[in-house]
Amino acid sequence: MSKENLVINAEVCDSRQMKEEVYEGYKRIIINAEVLIASPRSREILNRFGAVINSEAIVDVAEDEIVESRISNGKEVISKGSKPQNKVILLANGKVTIEPGTEDVMEQYVYMLINGSLYCPRSMKGYTDKMLINGTTVLYPEDAVILDSKFVMDKFFPLRVKESEKYFIAKKLIIEDAVDADKLVEKNVRFETPCVVMRESKVEKLAGLFDISTKINVIPEDMTFVKGDTELNDALFDKCGSRLYVDGDLTVSTEFARLNKLEKLTVTGTLTVRESMYLEMKHVDIDAGEVEYLFEGKNIVNSAKAKVDRALLMANEKGVRVMNCAMLSIDKDVEPKLICDRLQIKNCAKVSCTEEQESAVHTVSKNVAMIGSNKPGGDGEESGGIMGMMGSVFDVVKQVANTSMINAEKHIM
Repeated sequence: MSKENLVINAEVCDSRQMKEEVYEGYKRIIINAEVLIASPRSREILNRFGAVINSEAIVDVAEDEIVESRISNGKEVISKGSKPQNKVILLANGKVTIEPGTEDVMEQYVYMLINGSLYCPRSMKGYTDKMLINGTTVLYPEDAVILDSKFVMDKFFPLRVKESEKYFIAKKLIIEDAVDADKLVEKNVRFETPCVVMRESKVEKLAGLFDISTKINVIPEDMTFVKGDTELNDALFDKCGSRLYVDGDLTVSTEFARLNKLEKLTVTGTLTVRESMYLEMKHVDIDAGEVEYLFEGKNIVNSAKAKVDRALLMANEKGVRVMNCAMLSIDKDVEPKLICDRLQIKNCAKVSCTEEQESAVHTVSKNVAMIGSNKPGGDGEESGGIMGMMGSVFDVVKQVANTSMINAEKHIM
């Protein structure tokens, strides 16, 4: 009878206490874990057994050290009163905020894997050395109140703020027209943000509240401000007129029939429009971050896993666009030229393809985190061994008949 294979699927797997005699009978050991906790001894055993490790992070911890592994789903706040009794390895699926003055608390964290954004005081930046952050890192000033990363200031804000307070906005501050600029100046408040959007009439009074590095986007008095992504159609035109300042992306509806009446468009994001319509807009004063022609082929959007093969591309002469997908696999039979001619990839976490396809995939991709070979060991590493990162572990599993599988949030070997 052939030996069994062992597959461990866990968010956190602790291998430090593993006994060699328990695992020596398995033909193959495959560990799929967000975090693998290891010791020098367990590393040596796993290497000797040729174990396949598919892990975001491998953390070395002494066998006799008491370490708790904790999984957090949602917002995680590390505050002065949250010091854990034992050392901790944290897997956080969501936003993590580290509050100022929590150095003694952070000393208890051996490692953090953060699938989300991290807000960290600037003076504590050194603690990020023991983190893997799959998201944005925001370093904020300790003396500031943190507001939403995109904050809209309404007319009530000047009435509520404390005098001489400092506020931090990670991405952008939008000041509405109804805000009393004089009242805001009276409160002697300060703002730290990369970008602020305000009406031209407020700039002279409010510019001094911002650091010299802050970009000021000025809304002209004769333009209507539109907040966020939107579509230019008859309804928007009737409501806002022919001179628009759009803070976001703007898509021109294919049904919009009043192009000749447009005068001015300012779009801070991407202006998306049918090519033939864009040619009719030469009389319009356009200022856009980027202009894209409307895609009229097949869209594959918001999918966890997607696959593109030759038949799909050949059946869609106007092309195929894959957007907002976690994992995209491109069939090996798709020629690089066909990829360049008929495929667009946007906002995907990982694209698996052959080495021959990689350069073509890079050419047609935008905002893709990882592009790599879809064969085991295709990233240049030797397959197998504790540091081996397998592109598709389940391809190995399919080849064996006898497999024992362990599925758990946490597993101790």
